[in-house]
Amino acid sequence: MTESGNSKSGEPESRQAPDTPLKSVLSIALIGPNDDRRKAILGVFSEFQGAKISEFTSFPPDLDELPKTVGERYDVVVLDVDSDPDYVFNLVERISSISTASVMVYSAESDVKQAVRFMQAGAREYFTLPLLPAEVVAALTRAATHPPTAPAQGVKKAGQV
Repeated sequence: MTESGNSKSGEPESRQAPDTPLKSVLSIALIGPNDDRRKAILGVFSEFQGAKISEFTSFPPDLDELPKTVGERYDVVVLDVDSDPDYVFNLVERISSISTASVMVYSAESDVKQAVRFMQAGAREYFTLPLLPAEVVAALTRAATHPPTAPAQGVKKAGQV
């Protein structure tokens, strides 16, 4: 997984809205390999005044690498569905099953079946492009005020045996 804008400390570069009290800041991981789409999404997510956003330019080569790391460090994980829908679907399932991070996905497709599939896998929000700032602010407000509960140990999600 490649992070954009690494600082000298090795941490991903983050953008935080000015004058935002630290206690109300949501940490957001924005992950998508398409630079133009990711930058456009970043612009809309930056409208939320309580956000500290870290960009990642690629998905990890090992599916098991990302969920635990991201789930422990971020309140919200935002994934680009169109880059690799099956891989992102598996990421959503894994992140949702081992962390309390709110998972949100975005796509250029307004396919209802795909949206339902991702929501059943654990995505709390399914955005279609182009994003509207009001939709993102409402979703992030929900994530801040109603975070997911800790996943139950040994409980299978829909579609798992």
